[in-house]
Amino acid sequence: MANADALAMIDELERVPRAWTWRQLEAHWSRSAINGALRRDGITRVLPGIYAATLHCESFLVRAHAAHLWCGPTSVLIGPGAAAAWELCNVPREVDVATAYGVSRGCPPWLTLHRHAAPIPHALWGQCPVATPAWAAVTAYAQSSPRNRDGYIYRAVQSGKARPDDLRTVAKQLPRVRGRAHLFQVIAAIEEGAESHLEMVGLRRVFNTRDFADFVRQHWVRTAGGNYRLDMFHPASRTAVELDGTGTHGKPDSRQYDITRDVNVAAEGILTLRLSSHDIESRARWCRDRVLSVVNSRM
Repeated sequence: MANADALAMIDELERVPRAWTWRQLEAHWSRSAINGALRRDGITRVLPGIYAATLHCESFLVRAHAAHLWCGPTSVLIGPGAAAAWELCNVPREVDVATAYGVSRGCPPWLTLHRHAAPIPHALWGQCPVATPAWAAVTAYAQSSPRNRDGYIYRAVQSGKARPDDLRTVAKQLPRVRGRAHLFQVIAAIEEGAESHLEMVGLRRVFNTRDFADFVRQHWVRTAGGNYRLDMFHPASRTAVELDGTGTHGKPDSRQYDITRDVNVAAEGILTLRLSSHDIESRARWCRDRVLSVVNSRM
């Protein structure tokens, strides 16, 4: 009978990916069923006093829920994991949880605790509280490398899950966030029309002189072949500038898409200049000179 109870317990735990405290297990199953499930390796201890079906114990969602149960009811998932919950990035391996001051735990390598004085706004992801999109994006930004951090901010806005003002409000509440000054620059660039880190660099560091005052940013044109957004457009000379040159606008078969796009735009008399990320990041003056040379030749 004990073996049957253990098997029934394992089967039920495998039906829902979540974590359980030992007290919660005891409230649903007998001690003999729990011990039987442990002996059969059907359930696994994820954190001290926190268990899950072995089938699900490597799941990020289950580990995040386990961390919440372990750290207490006020704990909230933040950082890249919270951003992943809102589909702003891929699911990471590590779990970051915000807790109240005074909570102290010896964490395994996959878990990091961050102390916050004020409660963080949140919603439920499964049974785990997860920071709202603006908080998720900003805390993910703070915990990521300079090379990758801007993407969280752009994706939060582009997905419609957060507004620039929401992000700015969160940033103001986190005075010690890494790269805080740059974060405010990113938010301002988004309000000015930038949709990626590269566009921000182009907007604020490369094409930011008076010579480019007549360019329209993020300009849509209608052609016989479709509607297209131009990163920069000079109406008088019918010159478009694309600030990636590598087909990174989120379209499938991006190379073919860019070719077709350029042909359809050219049919309207618009010449497209594509500048690579290397050019934008390291040859600002060259980019300015080349674009102005082409514009002047077409006037």
